[in-house]
Order: sequence, then C-alpha cells, then structure tokens
Amino acid sequence: MESINRPIYRFFSFRTSERMASEYGHCSGQVNLQTGEILANISYGLFHYPETYQLNLADSISQFPHTTKELIICAARHAANEEGVRGMTRRRVIFVCKDGRRYITEEYSGDRSEYAARGRCLDSCDMDWPEIRDIFQESATYTQFIKANLRAQAAYHSFRSENGNSGIVRNLRKGREGPYADKILFVYAAPLATGGRIFETNYTCFTPVPGLPYPACTGQGKKPCLECPLRQSFQTAELAQLQAEHNWPRAVHTDGDDAYLIGSQSNQAGLVPVYLFPDCQCALSSETLYPAEEYYRLREILRNDPSAFDDQCDLFRSYPLDWYKELALYAMRCVARTHGSPMAESVHDQSGQTAHDISKAIFEEQDLFDPYTDAAFLAAAERILPWYIRRYVNR
Repeated sequence: MESINRPIYRFFSFRTSERMASEYGHCSGQVNLQTGEILANISYGLFHYPETYQLNLADSISQFPHTTKELIICAARHAANEEGVRGMTRRRVIFVCKDGRRYITEEYSGDRSEYAARGRCLDSCDMDWPEIRDIFQESATYTQFIKANLRAQAAYHSFRSENGNSGIVRNLRKGREGPYADKILFVYAAPLATGGRIFETNYTCFTPVPGLPYPACTGQGKKPCLECPLRQSFQTAELAQLQAEHNWPRAVHTDGDDAYLIGSQSNQAGLVPVYLFPDCQCALSSETLYPAEEYYRLREILRNDPSAFDDQCDLFRSYPLDWYKELALYAMRCVARTHGSPMAESVHDQSGQTAHDISKAIFEEQDLFDPYTDAAFLAAAERILPWYIRRYVNR
C-alpha cells in the first residue's frame, strides 16, 4: 500500500542529433513513474539558453520517432522500463518545538554521492548527507532551524532553476500526516537522551511528538506500532532497574548512529545489554559501552574549537576507532565551515593552521588505523579539506 503513495523517478540522458554553433545538444531529464510526467532539458554548451520540455509517457509518438519531443519520450519510456536503476533517497527534516509544534522542510533529494553515481547529471549537490545532517545538529530554536535549512538547501543545485529549492519551512499541524519521504530527520528543541538533538528514522516509524527520554514511535498514518521497543511505554521500571544495577547508558553511539537500550540477554560472559537502532531496527549487544552523551560532548568541544582534535589528541584517541574517524571528519567540517568553503589551496590564516594540525595528527601521529588504506575515510576527508589531504595521498 505504501508504494502506491511513493513517487519513483528514473533519469535519462542522451546526445541529440541537432547542433547549434557546431555543438551537439545534450538532453538530460527525469520521469515520474507514478504520474508519467517527463521533465527534460536540452543544452548546447555554456553560451546558449537551455530548452525545457514538459511531456508525459502517455503522449503519442509516430511509428518512426524522429522529432526531439518523440526522442525524449522514447528515452523516458526506456528509463521507466530499465531494471536496477537506483533511485534517489528522498528526505524531509522536521523541527519539533518544546511545546510540540512541528515545522517541515521541502524535500531533500539525494546527496553528493548519489548524484555522482548517476554520472552525467545536470542536478548536483555539494555535500554528502552526514555533512547536511551535521548542519541541523545544533539547532535549538526555530530561528536556528530556519538558518540551518537555508544553508543545507544552498548545497543543492537544479537545472530547473538557479537556486534549486526555495528553502521554505511550513507548519505541520498536530495530527496531520507529513508528505512521503524515504527518511525523516527530526530536530528537537529539547535534547534527547543521547545528548544530541537529531533523530533519523524511516517513514514507517514516523515520530510526530517529542517524548522523554526517547521519541515516541507511533507510525505515520498507521496504528500505533505497539511492538516497537522504542515506544515510551517500553521504558519500564525494569529497564530503569537494569540501568541502575549495571550502570548501562540509556543510549550509545556506534557506527555513526545512536542506539537505545531496550533490554538485556545472557551469553557466556553473563548478562549484557541490548540496544536498538531506530532506523533499521537492528539489535546490538555490547560489553564495552560508551554513552552517546559522551560522543556529543566531544563534538561540542570540536564545534567550539576544532584545533582541540590535535591539542587534546590523547582524549580523542582514548575512544573507539569509529568515534575517532567520525570526530576527525567533524573537526574538518568545522574548519571548512569557518573558512567558508572547501580548502582547495593552502590557506595562510588560523583556519589553514588548524587544517594542517588536524591532517598531520591523522596521517603522522595517531596509531589507531592506517588512513592511507581506508578508501571511504580518504574520500570523505578529501571532499572537505582537498589540499590538506591530497598533500599526503598524492605524493
């Protein structure tokens, strides 16, 4: 039933046979599989205005298609029938005030990595989703949320308009369903049990109101998912007793996300806690626990002073490796944000010195992991501080 309400897009591109100023046209477009609507754009180099076409899969074409419109419809039909084409992840961000009022952003479609995976595409994004999500992390007021949304929307560029989305935030009235999205990122005015303010979940686990100590999961447009361990009703006296007896944190941070305590289980080592991730509903049991509050405390240190990643290196190296990598990238983003842009060249100011210290600490001074062989970390770091990372990897 869900898939009926979910618009799915397919993308296509081809070179036209028409030329202008000795340049062949390039057509790039998208088709909505639910409505059949086609939006296509043909450009002829940098110095000619693009041509825009709004068509539909149901439009008739001749037995031997030859016009530009017919070729676009043929390309869209082929894309619609193509198997295995990965769609964009569609996201919405909702700000929840302390009194329960909700405000929702326009749709965020994909991120830098997803656009890059499509190859030649006229739409683009300057950031990966973790970087965009970071922008909202510190939003504690409606005004801060508005500013964060404008910064995040500015990273998206559409061939349909110069500025992409308008960055409008709308009120989402109590009890009203929000528009469909693959993922929903909630930003809370009041900090959660983790110490952070954000909570990302799936459409099937929509979280409409703030709840303490956890967001209350009710399932958007569905009956309350009574079996969900993250619901407030599951925060029983038994869990409180487990926390008190074993000193287990209410939430832990691992693998880039927060997991919440839902119970315990026995193994060879004895009784161990079980934590649950809100998005994938994947259970986690661990004997070595690091509270999520501690992770966000370290982030706060770096937000106020990114150079602390080098100045207090022993502190950051004393935590798990996945924390170290996440915080290293976060420190880089804080520097780039202060500077105002990715550092594609050497910068001779305080931001440049901090970028130098952070990259030096990672590539020359720590012994937790080998950054030269960690492709995912290198790619993420290079996008944030290009010059300072390439000086190590491009020797």
